[in-house]
Amino acid sequence: MAVTNIKSYSFVWMPEPARLAKKLRVAEADRGAFEDMLMRAKAAYKPKAWVRTLSLEALGDDFAMLSGAWFEGAPLAAVLSLARRVWAYVVTAAAEPINSKDAREARWLASLGEEAVRGALERICADLSTDAEEAVFAISPGASEAWPASQREPLLHLFANVETGATPTGNRLLTPRDGALGFLIAQNRTPCGHDAGGCGRCGSCDGPAGRAKCRSACLMPFCGRCNGKLAGNTV
Repeated sequence: MAVTNIKSYSFVWMPEPARLAKKLRVAEADRGAFEDMLMRAKAAYKPKAWVRTLSLEALGDDFAMLSGAWFEGAPLAAVLSLARRVWAYVVTAAAEPINSKDAREARWLASLGEEAVRGALERICADLSTDAEEAVFAISPGASEAWPASQREPLLHLFANVETGATPTGNRLLTPRDGALGFLIAQNRTPCGHDAGGCGRCGSCDGPAGRAKCRSACLMPFCGRCNGKLAGNTV
């Protein structure tokens, strides 16, 4: 039976050369080479995405079943317990990754592929967030200790009838290299439910380092102590 609750997206990636050069710490002497590489990447990276609306069919302390797929992990279950809506997503930046034998250019290309995927995800989050009272954020298996890479398989199973071209392989996220998959979670723009003394799973969440630790351990973009609200759509 065909799955009908999958929406596909196609994007034109519009990179900002000055912002990316600053973010990637490109030396002034390398700006010409970087901008040439950026033009090559812009022509190659044409992000595509598939987003499937999921139904939460079962939820326990350390497991969840969504649209017939079984997922494990207490942090994931805690996030889903606060979700208003949930989607699965696959994003790929290009049909075939572009490569370079030059180590400097290879580093740029890896980062630019991630930027193309991130830009697509940001636009999807904005598209899905139709309610001013909610924020949408993305989580991906293997991106933190809280949700292991083994959970990629059931995620891709949710897209078994769709030609995404994405498959998990070894220690890499998926093939093609420049891609991502995971859940998109819509939650209320209110405190995420952690105690006033800090997050119960990762301890104190003061400052940027604490917030990063909280997200790594809990899959949350923010906790109630760090920032009293989910401040916006987050990838």
